[in-house]
Amino acid sequence: MPPVNPPASSQPRSDLQVILSSALDMASVQNTLCDDILYALSEANGTPLLGTEADLEEKRKRLWALVFDSWNTNSTFHHPGTIAAKRLQHSAIIVGTFTQDHPPSTEAQKAAKRKSFADTIVIPTAPAVRRAGQPVYIRPNVNMHEFSVVWQLTDGRGRTIQPEYFAYHPGITPESARADSMVHWDRNEVIRVCSFNRLLAVY
Repeated sequence: MPPVNPPASSQPRSDLQVILSSALDMASVQNTLCDDILYALSEANGTPLLGTEADLEEKRKRLWALVFDSWNTNSTFHHPGTIAAKRLQHSAIIVGTFTQDHPPSTEAQKAAKRKSFADTIVIPTAPAVRRAGQPVYIRPNVNMHEFSVVWQLTDGRGRTIQPEYFAYHPGITPESARADSMVHWDRNEVIRVCSFNRLLAVY
């Protein structure tokens, strides 16, 4: 007589796979599964994995914490997409102020002319960010393909200005402004790129 299979049971079985909900559910050998990703991430970000085993373990904990953040079996994972665009405050620094209202741009003058009628003349005025006393910024435009840098003086909206309408703050020279803006740009660019690479690694 063939053996009778036992009825299905709703009780958990010890041989079933454990569902991971956090890094605390992982065995020590599983915890090291991210090492290849950590090394690839450190190489891409230019941050070598130097230090003790304790340092490496701390980096593992940080990466797994990001992986399991708000994670559950119903989660839908979305690709991070493209890297975030640079913002003005991340690439520019204040180096001076407008000494007088900046004349309207050619585009503003053309727009005013289109709005003018035979008996009504629209005179363009300087936007608030281009009036006397408002800050002037400098930012580097980096061409990665040509390995070149061009510095640009802008208003608070990132639009190019004419240099004759502003003055550097005391103690700031064109040379120091370019150097300081490059350091500022580089520091924020490292943060922007490394953060995006980290999102890709987690994905």
